[in-house]
Amino acid sequence: MLNIGEFIKNKRNEMNMTQIQLSNGICTQGQISKIEKGEIDPSSEILVKIAQKLDFSLDDLFNLTSIEKLNTNKNIMLNIKELINSRNYEQLEHLIKHTDTSVLNLEDTVYMEWAKLITDYNLYNKDILNDLKKILHNREMNISDKMISIIYNSIGVIHKQKHDYTHAKYYFKKVRELHSIHPEDFEYILKIYLNLSNILFELEQWEELYETCIESIRISYNSNNMVVLPELIYSKNYSLNKISNSFQCNIDELNFALFLAEKQNKIIVKEMIEKYLTNI
Repeated sequence: MLNIGEFIKNKRNEMNMTQIQLSNGICTQGQISKIEKGEIDPSSEILVKIAQKLDFSLDDLFNLTSIEKLNTNKNIMLNIKELINSRNYEQLEHLIKHTDTSVLNLEDTVYMEWAKLITDYNLYNKDILNDLKKILHNREMNISDKMISIIYNSIGVIHKQKHDYTHAKYYFKKVRELHSIHPEDFEYILKIYLNLSNILFELEQWEELYETCIESIRISYNSNNMVVLPELIYSKNYSLNKISNSFQCNIDELNFALFLAEKQNKIIVKEMIEKYLTNI
């Protein structure tokens, strides 16, 4: 039985296409050569682009023994998650259309339903709030807290984008209350806290914002994950200033946040901190 590299090579030859022609707009010719020789496995993004260019369905790959890992629930979902994380919704839409959901368990099926809705929202601005809530209503008793929290977070984000901050706060708080903190989820949890802190900022609920920032900064340091630490430090000091009605801040902490914002290339956050420091 063919492996993935041989399959791609045969499809390419059937279309009288060179490796250079296939690689154009996808990757390098050298990468195509290594894929065809079986020296490397293509990423999900590259694989989807190759499938589109050679006009074959990803379902055709599920019979190839050398890519058995792509035929497991875990790795199908890893491919989906990779495209979601990179916000590559065009490729995600294609991958979802060509994935056989019959091989997925209930949890992954729900994740796929959610991913399709998120794709429709980002590509076509489709109103998906009721559909997201319908998933929860129909499946909530049978899926994990993590999956429920992902859906709650999406609902919160959409309410935030609609400037409906009260409902956004409600759903972000439900995520925080629901989700147990596991080491592999620290970054996800911190981003939830950032979403909540942004809403509290918009609502000018300074005391709750301060307490939320204190808690999330503690998680950030304990997990050694500083992905949103600059924003949290800024909001913590800003809210403290509002609570006390005087300029109170930790200058060393703000300078550290400024350093992180610059290293993380967060230009807007960097400018906000700089402006705040100049007013001290």
